[in-house]
Amino acid sequence: MILFHNTELDVVEVVKISNRDLKYINNWGDNRINLIGAHDIDLAENSRSDSFMLKAANGNIELMEAMLVLNSIGFSKPIQIGRIDVISPFSTAQGLSASNKELLYCWNRLNHFKGVEKNNFKEGHIKMLTKAEACYMEFAEIINRVGDRNDDLASRITSFKSAVN
Repeated sequence: MILFHNTELDVVEVVKISNRDLKYINNWGDNRINLIGAHDIDLAENSRSDSFMLKAANGNIELMEAMLVLNSIGFSKPIQIGRIDVISPFSTAQGLSASNKELLYCWNRLNHFKGVEKNNFKEGHIKMLTKAEACYMEFAEIINRVGDRNDDLASRITSFKSAVN
């Protein structure tokens, strides 16, 4: 697992490297094919209107493993996660990611059945950025970097006004 820390935004991006077929979907028995299928029937989860449960694909399992590793690291200060990806360059040349909302939902549901001793995501030590927060931060970084330039592109970008204004 590789952690990339953008020090300007104070955001961590995670890449987990795997040698598994990321798209292979595991069956926990009785056609249970979502991530909590080993603990609960899919029908119960699928009937929830607020469910963001992912399938039990190897890649999604690897994403949960990455969250488990992140949860176990003793960071010296709270961190923000921009995204978590898993890649399998060895045999299948695949990549997989899920939204932070989906990852956090699955993490919390799995912890409902078999919890970790200390949940740093729940306690706020690790924050999963929303898409809007990540987009805003990346745009702000672009604006700040371009602000040092003195050309037509810089003037057009720095004079940007949002649709809300």
